[in-house]
Amino acid sequence: MEDDHITFEGIDGAECERFVQQIRRKARASSRSKDTDWIVELVSTCMSGAALRWYIQLDSEIADDWAKLQKAMMTKWPASDSSAAPGRSSSIPTPAAAPEPSPAASAESDIIPAMSSLRALYVSSTISRVPSSSKAAFGTCSDRAQALRVQFTQGCAHVPTRLTMLNSSDGARYLAVSQDGRRDLGPRSSEWALLVSSDGAWSSNAGSGITWEAIWSVCPIDNSIRVIWSAAGSDYLLTSVLSYITKRLVFVSNAIAFREQYRNHAVYNDADLVFEAM
Repeated sequence: MEDDHITFEGIDGAECERFVQQIRRKARASSRSKDTDWIVELVSTCMSGAALRWYIQLDSEIADDWAKLQKAMMTKWPASDSSAAPGRSSSIPTPAAAPEPSPAASAESDIIPAMSSLRALYVSSTISRVPSSSKAAFGTCSDRAQALRVQFTQGCAHVPTRLTMLNSSDGARYLAVSQDGRRDLGPRSSEWALLVSSDGAWSSNAGSGITWEAIWSVCPIDNSIRVIWSAAGSDYLLTSVLSYITKRLVFVSNAIAFREQYRNHAVYNDADLVFEAM
């Protein structure tokens, strides 16, 4: 199998993106997607040549953290066409002044939470009030006709972008993620965030958390979607999980801590987000 012969020599950005995806697929197939130690050990054994020499010189803070290591690799080996291709961004857009998606370069898609233990569901276009929160958030549905439709400008996988909604029930423009607690999301945090709508770059309100729009990372290889969250001067890759009871999507920075905190409330299954083209 291809995943049994993963190698990375540090040739160019295309090889880097393929390598990261191969590592992700290998970790998922081995039920190790959340095991950072296992993943970085695998990565270190797959590198050779210039990539291995670069890896050996990394600080342990980066080399031992898969989320930070991916970003470091994408920076070291950027996409070769990131500055020349139409509709692509060559710099990370700040939440306050992210570029508007270009209709000519956008891809119209449905967002689908693809789960291993439950049948595939779509993110619903209907937004509703969450009983345990002060926010209104998107849920899920099994009817593709009721799925949320979005547009986005494809750029480098490690460059956060906005997702423009086409049919949200509240008429808002952007798909966002909003923290639903008083403490920051982070490596040891059990806090969580909801999938919400937004018309502003970001907002902060004591007791209601922070809402970000320009946080979506879309892989051009397998259309997987990730959320890159900024807090306390650091970036974190959020994990998406789905409530078995409410079928509502939740984003967490530490799935283990979150499940432990809410183990008496509901069962939460891993829910990978991907795009399905219209």
